[in-house]
Amino acid sequence: MTTLTEETGALHLQLRRILLPTDFSGCANYALPYAAAIARAVKATVICINVVEPIVPAVGYTGLAEAMPITELNEQMERLCRTRDAWGITFRRFAGLEVEEVIARGDAAAEIVRVANEREVDLIVISSHEEPDWAA
Repeated sequence: MTTLTEETGALHLQLRRILLPTDFSGCANYALPYAAAIARAVKATVICINVVEPIVPAVGYTGLAEAMPITELNEQMERLCRTRDAWGITFRRFAGLEVEEVIARGDAAAEIVRVANEREVDLIVISSHEEPDWAA
């Protein structure tokens, strides 16, 4: 949200909600310190989202082992996302901040945009493929 300050008439950016998409991978974890630092600086709420994408069976593929039912695989993935182990590193980084967990199902990009719109998110923090250079 952008507002004008009365004293100077300058634009002032207010961040109230920050969205942090995560798949709990090492790469996704690079965004955690950035989101935490920004949230602390502006006293924003962090909304951590994990999207469970449905597993679609390959057509015509017959593996050697008996395939696990797709529904069961999808349910196992969602259960894993709901465990405290998965969210543990996230919550340690955000100690003292207001944090919400969101688990969505569907296409990751579409769900991230949907949740950002529904929650009126002001900023989305995503990671790059490289480890941050804190010395720079």
